[in-house]
Amino acid sequence: LVSIWEEYVRSTFVALLRHSPKKVSILRGSRPSGKQLADISDGIVSVEDVVAEGLSFQNIQSASENLKLLDSQLDLSGLLRRPYHRRKNSLFDSLSDMVRRRHAFVHRSLLELDLDDDVAWRFVDDLDAAVDRFYRHLISKRQWLYQKEWGRPKRSVRLKYTAQKLEMDAVSSLTAPKMPRQTNEDPLA
Repeated sequence: LVSIWEEYVRSTFVALLRHSPKKVSILRGSRPSGKQLADISDGIVSVEDVVAEGLSFQNIQSASENLKLLDSQLDLSGLLRRPYHRRKNSLFDSLSDMVRRRHAFVHRSLLELDLDDDVAWRFVDDLDAAVDRFYRHLISKRQWLYQKEWGRPKRSVRLKYTAQKLEMDAVSSLTAPKMPRQTNEDPLA
């Protein structure tokens, strides 16, 4: 999920940079490596992609700062800190928790035991809501049309899937073939 978030914000940054009036100043501040310059020359990667490679988009705060380089009105952090469905935690808090858990798992091999299906689906829902909220903000600033071509399963579908999985697990545990006992006897004797 963190990779989905990172790729969404990075791709948005690249698309906006291509048509940004601040493109020259942002490009001037980038320092591509020799390999990156060769890839640009060979048409393997775009200049905007190389600039985005040098920026961090995993952390919500740094992603927000990078987007502000293009347009000061693209305040991703502020947008996600607004209340969401009268919940105590904002989307910013939820996504920050998701990123924190990912970093704890990857860098310190810590897996929090409360990470169950409900928490995972909450992260999926919050990620979808955050992307949708930012997308709506972006298109309102640019006066573009709203087109949602992504989605996630509704709660009823998830519950049906979970019930089917539990039923399949129960059946397979009852009908699992028993392993033959190992003996020291010669099977051909």
